[in-house]
Amino acid sequence: SAVTKLLYIQNDKFLISMSSQGNMSIHDAENNYIQTKILKIDSPAVYTDLSLCAEGNYFASIGPDSNCVLVWNSQTFGIKNRIPVENFFIKKICLITKNLLAVVLENCCVKFYSLCAFEGIFLNEMLNIHIQEINDFFASKNYKFLISGGEEGMIKVWDMKMIFKQYQSYQQFIGHAKGVRSVILLENKSLLISASEN
Repeated sequence: SAVTKLLYIQNDKFLISMSSQGNMSIHDAENNYIQTKILKIDSPAVYTDLSLCAEGNYFASIGPDSNCVLVWNSQTFGIKNRIPVENFFIKKICLITKNLLAVVLENCCVKFYSLCAFEGIFLNEMLNIHIQEINDFFASKNYKFLISGGEEGMIKVWDMKMIFKQYQSYQQFIGHAKGVRSVILLENKSLLISASEN
């Protein structure tokens, strides 16, 4: 089936390709991208996403039926955490650190979990952070900001401290007439680059 996500791990030694069903193929980037391993999930996912933590030693994927997140060890490919999420499908994930996970649901809610327990510990949630769907969501490498891009064309930059407090603090930027599809941050130049559907 179609490839929907790509992610380099182990300092770019291996490439993970994820299919539209949520299964993963591991390729040796230093040996002509030969397939070395397959990681299959029990049943097809509705949405697919991959995220590597800042430390690089763990990565996360959306699990079976898009109702859980799987956190994997980047060296052994064993499962570290399986975090169940109820009521809504998971659309995006952001493994901020090896112990902190953000989960974007299809109802525009973002939930945060500590990964100190196998099934995660719920910390906080942000409700309706965009008027329409959230198409991209990630954390800056200095752990100061969360960045989101929405279907309504808005980009928002959030204060990371609010994960542990009861407030929402953000700046928003208008730049697209149509939905934001992807956002990247060039941290050494303090620049955000965004792409819309057109």
